Amino acid sequence: MNKPVITKIEFTEDEQDIIKRINEGQPVQSVRTKVSKDGMKTDTITHTRFTYATAKKRLFSLYGGLCCICGKWPDYKVLYDVQGAKRVERYCQNDLDKWMARIA
Repeated sequence: MNKPVITKIEFTEDEQDIIKRINEGQPVQSVRTKVSKDGMKTDTITHTRFTYATAKKRLFSLYGGLCCICGKWPDYKVLYDVQGAKRVERYCQNDLDKWMARIA
């Protein structure tokens, strides 16, 4: 087994703003572009306040999952190459430190 590749999960400014707004319970702006049959584009801007379940799904899609040990939002993504297949695990800072101490 090769050495695992550890990368910090980073977000763009827009994604950070969305995460902040969801955590504070504020509405999140979304833009939907529609193209009519004659080729005209129309942008529709909505401000959506997420329910708890919808907010959790949105955060889950941004983070890519939860910490595989404690279930918190992860800070790091660890990639393994196991017999030609890629395995991805996500860890929060605390659990990554414990994991690194255990394998060192």
